[in-house]
Amino acid sequence: MQKFFLLLAVAAPLCSCFTPSRVEPSIKVYTFNNMGRTYVSSRTVFIPVPLPFKYEFGGAWDIRFSAFSLEQEFSSFFVQKGNKTIAIRGARKDYFAKDSTFTKPFDVSDEEFVMYYLDWDMDYWKEQVDKNADAITGHELNYTAGKATYNSEKKYGTISRALPYSKTCTLASVQKNDYIYMITGSTSIDDNDDMCEVIVDIWEDRAEF
Repeated sequence: MQKFFLLLAVAAPLCSCFTPSRVEPSIKVYTFNNMGRTYVSSRTVFIPVPLPFKYEFGGAWDIRFSAFSLEQEFSSFFVQKGNKTIAIRGARKDYFAKDSTFTKPFDVSDEEFVMYYLDWDMDYWKEQVDKNADAITGHELNYTAGKATYNSEKKYGTISRALPYSKTCTLASVQKNDYIYMITGSTSIDDNDDMCEVIVDIWEDRAEF
């Protein structure tokens, strides 16, 4: 029987014997004491599917799980800090077969699939921006839509976009066994950080467990 676990938070035992779960997401929390108070220095998020990856975040990041299915090999969680929100999703490539607007064959090269996904995601975003702008303001919103680029050496692609009040970057990468990972990071337009650099750092710092 297939299940979706809708999770708000998972707190892992704070002990040296911590073992990450292989059947659901888990978090290892690192703390320190100062002046009689306990502070969180960092958190490690363990996601067993589609591939068993772990991600490191500083203590200031708030972590929330949005969906997880061991049977369907799908996971989704996001982290927030200040104006920044980063969503990390993993799935089988054929997860998109249920969407009639996703018309790319699944037997193409990793680069071709990633580039198609990023353009498809951008087209969806443009459609939503135009629809919401017309419904809320009655006129079009000015936005900047970048072009997808692919890093052949590291096997991921990125694409960026911006509204008058926010900026976003999306990364996609096809991994072994035809799994695809997607990371989307957004922040306020006045944030000096480059969101593509932020999410690339998160992706490159991941590790298997």
